[in-house]
Amino acid sequence: LAAPLPDKHTLPVDLLPGVWYGTVPTPPIKLMARERIDLTLPELKLHRVPEVDGWQLDNSMWNPRRRTADSRSYWDTEEVRARAFELDWARSSASKFRAMLGAPDDGTGDALLEGVKAALGAHLEQVYAAFRYYSALDQSTTEGYQIGLNSYTIFLTDCRIPDKESSFCRMKDLDKLFIVANLEDHSVGISADALALNVLNADHALMRFEFVQLLVRIAIEKFVRDTDVKGVDAVTSRAPGMVADAVEKLLSEFVGPGLTPIANMSSDTFRDWKLYNPEIEKVFKRHWGSLHAIYAHYAKADYDGAAQTGVLLSAKEWLQLLRDVKLLDDAFTKREAKLCFAWAQMFVSDEVRRREKLVHMTFLDFCEALARVTTFKYFPTDAEIRAKGVTDTAAFFDKLVKDGEMKQFALTRRVDTVEEQKEGRPLEEVLSKCLDVIVRRLDRTGDGLITKRDFMLSLKF
Repeated sequence: LAAPLPDKHTLPVDLLPGVWYGTVPTPPIKLMARERIDLTLPELKLHRVPEVDGWQLDNSMWNPRRRTADSRSYWDTEEVRARAFELDWARSSASKFRAMLGAPDDGTGDALLEGVKAALGAHLEQVYAAFRYYSALDQSTTEGYQIGLNSYTIFLTDCRIPDKESSFCRMKDLDKLFIVANLEDHSVGISADALALNVLNADHALMRFEFVQLLVRIAIEKFVRDTDVKGVDAVTSRAPGMVADAVEKLLSEFVGPGLTPIANMSSDTFRDWKLYNPEIEKVFKRHWGSLHAIYAHYAKADYDGAAQTGVLLSAKEWLQLLRDVKLLDDAFTKREAKLCFAWAQMFVSDEVRRREKLVHMTFLDFCEALARVTTFKYFPTDAEIRAKGVTDTAAFFDKLVKDGEMKQFALTRRVDTVEEQKEGRPLEEVLSKCLDVIVRRLDRTGDGLITKRDFMLSLKF
């Protein structure tokens, strides 16, 4: 038995003329042109960690940050900012905002929004650094993390955004945008997330997602409105990429160059170059018990009533501590103290559902904030202390106050905060003096340690 012979070829041997019988021809090769995809990997951000025998971050006092920080890291990572941006963008893309961009509430509208989203995402670290800085500057709220009208005006002025010659981007026009961006959604059937936003959202201040949305509105007023086709619906007449290009131009040509170095500063720089160091850990450990007692006392006081458990430190409680130990002066004011608070915190991705975490410091954030005080406030050298005829930093400051020299001293001993992120004075030296002042101011028993008894005694004075 054998398989039957086929009655025709199973290969296309006779499809082309001039091909010998039984020869398999080579068909024409089809060439297709496709858009080139850039596969370049983003540059990795390397962190500077001291290589010291027997000391590692994972075994240091900072270890809990790997569990408690949203980034699950010792730093504010790109991933945690990306998660925050997804939340902020979702909250910004409400129906009215989409309508302003000409993006209907469907798949087509989503595609139109992607270009605008990409333009913002390319400058994400800068956008969030600006929000953190200008919200800390705001004096209308102690809490921070919301930008009031005064701080918003400072931001606009710093970045040279208002244009007197424009029909749409004068300061009064930009003030109206502030009001529009701050409007709450009270429509019927809104989501639970939107309801939570309405509860948290101050009537005259911008939350983070509103700031993101407002940047887009500003870009439209500054670069798009003047180009709208006259007599035609302004939104539908715009080219699809016009708003995205306007956002890119605003951020790269105005916001980026306009932000001062301190406003554009990364919290991780100080951590990399100074804070995460075995010598700094030794300074903290010398006062470890006292620092825990101080943190617990002021957090438990719960001046703001925001922490449900009363074990987290708010900005208001942080400022109260600084007043009690007399560290605030004409150079280190409430403004600088709030910046220390903001930069010491690890980045929180969800400003609504993690609000308590966003507006409070953990114990390790508290330690970092104390270290950051030294990047604003000048502490005397040993030689200056001896020259005043005293033996410690607290007595030095007391002598300045007694002699009426404190204001002059504070204003003439300025500290370069940007330089102090990497260089400047040795942190272990100035941090040790800062902690000594705090302990001496609160030590009622005179034993050099802070306990509950010291705070009980302070109530009797």
